Amino acid sequence: YFDGSVVTGLTAAQTDAKNGGAPRGAVDFTKASNLVLAGWNKHASVTGPTDDWISSYKGAMDQFRLYSKALTATEVSALYNGKQ
Repeated sequence: YFDGSVVTGLTAAQTDAKNGGAPRGAVDFTKASNLVLAGWNKHASVTGPTDDWISSYKGAMDQFRLYSKALTATEVSALYNGKQ
């Protein structure tokens, strides 16, 4: 979702879902030492734009949420509309 609207047209590689759209399973943070919030790292053999814009995040983050399940479209819309 981006600004309350579902983002469509992404491949399974872009969404990190298995074939057919099934999620890969539960995320286990019990032994995590780092958490990557966002980013894209193009493999060397893939054509496309360069990744030289990627850098470490410096600054503060406000209102970050991590859920234990995938939210439904209704739940995302309610959260987005509630902040207006």
